[in-house]
Amino acid sequence: MSATTKFDTVDLYSHWASALINNDWSGLDDEEAEELKAALVELRISPDNFVDVSGDTFFGTPDCAGLPGDIATYTYRIED
Repeated sequence: MSATTKFDTVDLYSHWASALINNDWSGLDDEEAEELKAALVELRISPDNFVDVSGDTFFGTPDCAGLPGDIATYTYRIED
């Protein structure tokens, strides 16, 4: 039997896209990088599992602890 890869989505700040999709954290200062790392721990998602981000953004609250802001929907691979 072949394994099926499963995906889910999460709403996070749009300015985290480069770090999550391209593994390019250079656009984040130290405080922002720590905030992103804490969010991933809270959500139990590895940064290596993100595969896509929506092109559309909206004003809202992220799925992690945080203030309202410019949000994008990210797709990530679920680990078994």
